[in-house]
Amino acid sequence: MINPRAARQQIDDRLRFLRSKPFEDLEKLPAFAIEDVPFGPEKWSLTTYRQVENDGLRIVVQIGPPQPKFLLVHVQADGFRIQRDGAIAPLSERDLDEFR
Repeated sequence: MINPRAARQQIDDRLRFLRSKPFEDLEKLPAFAIEDVPFGPEKWSLTTYRQVENDGLRIVVQIGPPQPKFLLVHVQADGFRIQRDGAIAPLSERDLDEFR
């Protein structure tokens, strides 16, 4: 089983990297991108979503098994909103519901 802290660290690292980018770079990201993240003998999927909103972008990073083996597997997600002027705000739990 994957350590939830290790999975969370993958999300935090990716979000830190994305928050350091200017709006113009984030705007060029694909709508979603999936990559495999090795966890010992297992690989999980780290997915980055970019969604256009009226006043900017919503960026979400999600991690979980590529094909859940059990219904109890917990998918983790977190993200932020960024406006054209570079202002960043965290997403609410409600904003993240569809990614968990």
